[in-house]
Amino acid sequence: MAQTVPIGKLRQNPTEVLRAVAAGQQFVITNHRVPVANLVPYRESAGISGAELMRRLRQVHDDETWNDELHALRETETGRDPWQ
Repeated sequence: MAQTVPIGKLRQNPTEVLRAVAAGQQFVITNHRVPVANLVPYRESAGISGAELMRRLRQVHDDETWNDELHALRETETGRDPWQ
């Protein structure tokens, strides 16, 4: 569970709080007892950004036969749900 720390205490001694965060603790920063922010340890992002995904997708070449294959499959379907 995250500890609360008033913004005034954080201003007076940020090093103490940041060391605790670096050690894995989490804090909720409050302003006049109202939560305003979460202070959590840094972690590397998993995966790729949306911009990187879009860049990679733009490099993928179209499969010209895919649309024909899809239509052929739809014509042969019996109407039943394949997941049941």
